[in-house]
Amino acid sequence: MYALLRRTTGLNPVAAGLTAGAAMSMIVDEGITPLAGFSAPNRAYPAVTHLRGFAAHLAFGLAIAAVTETAWTILDRRPAR
Repeated sequence: MYALLRRTTGLNPVAAGLTAGAAMSMIVDEGITPLAGFSAPNRAYPAVTHLRGFAAHLAFGLAIAAVTETAWTILDRRPAR
């Protein structure tokens, strides 16, 4: 998702990383996982649990951005602007 955002929207690395992390949190953790029965319904958890998970996904998105940008620099394959 990060690479797609960078290559198609022109977002800077930080914005694309945060967007990818937020999307992953909302789509996977808040949507697909409970619907598939892999976790209890969202109401079963306190709000602080959701906030911590969201923050963790934002950090993950930034880590993905750092790793991807570093790899693109090393391989000289930066996305077109």
